[in-house]
Amino acid sequence: MRYLLLFAVAIALSSCNTERNNQREIITGMESAVVKNTGDKFLRPLIANYIQYHNEFEEDEMAPIYLYRCAVLYYRLQNHSEASKHLETIIRMHPKTEILEDAYLFLAMIQASPQGRTSRAEELYKEYLQKFPQGKGVAEANYFFRPEKEKLQDHINRILKEINSLPRGAEPSESALQTLMFTYANFVKSNPDSPLSATYCLQGARLAIRLEEHLIAIQFLDKIYTSYPNFAQYPDVLLMLAVEYDTNITLYLRKNRIVSSPLNDNITTAKLKNMDVIAEGGKLYQEIIKRFPDHEVTKSAQGGLKNLGKETEVVVEEFIRLQDSIQNTLGNSK
Repeated sequence: MRYLLLFAVAIALSSCNTERNNQREIITGMESAVVKNTGDKFLRPLIANYIQYHNEFEEDEMAPIYLYRCAVLYYRLQNHSEASKHLETIIRMHPKTEILEDAYLFLAMIQASPQGRTSRAEELYKEYLQKFPQGKGVAEANYFFRPEKEKLQDHINRILKEINSLPRGAEPSESALQTLMFTYANFVKSNPDSPLSATYCLQGARLAIRLEEHLIAIQFLDKIYTSYPNFAQYPDVLLMLAVEYDTNITLYLRKNRIVSSPLNDNITTAKLKNMDVIAEGGKLYQEIIKRFPDHEVTKSAQGGLKNLGKETEVVVEEFIRLQDSIQNTLGNSK
């Protein structure tokens, strides 16, 4: 009887091994297909097989590895919650797996992103440093705990280095300039008392004007105007702000897509639309003339005051004429 029982167990194990090997072969074949075809119709079945294998053979050494690959695919599909769920399962159920370190780092990276939970990222990085004090992600984990000010400064320096390393004559991409502009805004908002904040506001304003994001330009310039009166380039900033109000912002507010920044809650689209922006520009021209009579920008301010609103009127009239022409053309084509 004992031999009969052992024989039955051996048969069961053999059957289990056969099924497990069959599943692995199916998964290997599907993985090869996904390398060539990354569409949903190939990814979803592979994800399902990864999960099924883990559920049926969770004690197998490949179970957490397949679950990790499942999380990678979910991440590629931008489904961060599902990716996180499966990584959490690996950490909870497979503390001895060879990919535990990777699971910690991958999950912490997701949780540290805007789509995750910062508190969970903090827990994961702390656990990681305890479990893997010599691990490959120690620098990444330590960086997470650095002050936000230092991280933003690093980000600014990294973008500037990339821009400055471009070949002579090459222009930085609009995306790189936008990223730099918003990083300046985030730095100033997080560190209003930093000695660099006024300079970053001015650099951010120049980028915004270059990118024709005039609401953001005013937000940067107004921040200097209201918060950094001792800034060395304060008169230049006032002139730039006056010109934005007098010349640029009126037409910009007619656009369908108006971009704002996190920097200055005092300057919003709604507030500007209800403001006499040309009159505001005139007040700033007058302030420059009164406060800085001997500064080189005063002559420009006097010219701006003399021609207050004229350039805006011309530009807006041309804009309306062009819009009417387009509408007439569309109407005639019908």
